[in-house]
Amino acid sequence: MPSEFLSRKNAASLIDSSDQLIDKWIKQGLLKAYYAGPREQSRSRDRKVQTRRKILVKRSDLLALL
Repeated sequence: MPSEFLSRKNAASLIDSSDQLIDKWIKQGLLKAYYAGPREQSRSRDRKVQTRRKILVKRSDLLALL
């Protein structure tokens, strides 16, 4: 059974396209993005370290868009 959520790279591979197209569709609101992981992590009281969250899309949303 295929995974319901796909990374941007896997989504692009599924439709034989690029990560940039997936990003463009997300930015335009055509494809809903889901985020995994913390937005930021704090190391001390004074300083916070930014971390990148993983961007996921639903397989069903991607296929419906096509």
